[in-house]
Amino acid sequence: MNNYQFLTRIDDKVSVRIWKHFCKQQKQSLPQQDDHALYLQTGQQPIGLIRLVETSQNHYWLRGLFIAPNFRAQGLARQTLQFALNQLTRPATITLFSREYLVNFYHSEGFLPIKAEKLDSHLQKQWQSAVKNGKNWVLMQRSL
Repeated sequence: MNNYQFLTRIDDKVSVRIWKHFCKQQKQSLPQQDDHALYLQTGQQPIGLIRLVETSQNHYWLRGLFIAPNFRAQGLARQTLQFALNQLTRPATITLFSREYLVNFYHSEGFLPIKAEKLDSHLQKQWQSAVKNGKNWVLMQRSL
């Protein structure tokens, strides 16, 4: 992966400031304290992140996967997703709300479409809110 590195946490004030700026600039949410987050950077430059929220024991919501535009089409999203999933305790179930144009990507990583009835109560609320707000997403899930 060239000189890219994954970080599971950012502690120092300079790094926190850099990542906050990156997220604001890219219109992404900074991971919350309880999120399982993975940060991808080269040197001190942030280039991507993934957020997984544990909704119940060993059940995760892939809340976001983002790679900066100038670093796309290099396989970094796939590598970031695979690295993050390898960090999870097994067995695990991962659910995501995919944009239509990303369905093939997630399908190639083992995610399959599911019905909303299969969601736990936390994700059911999130899904209903998304639908109410006009989001046209596809529900997908994968077990490890």
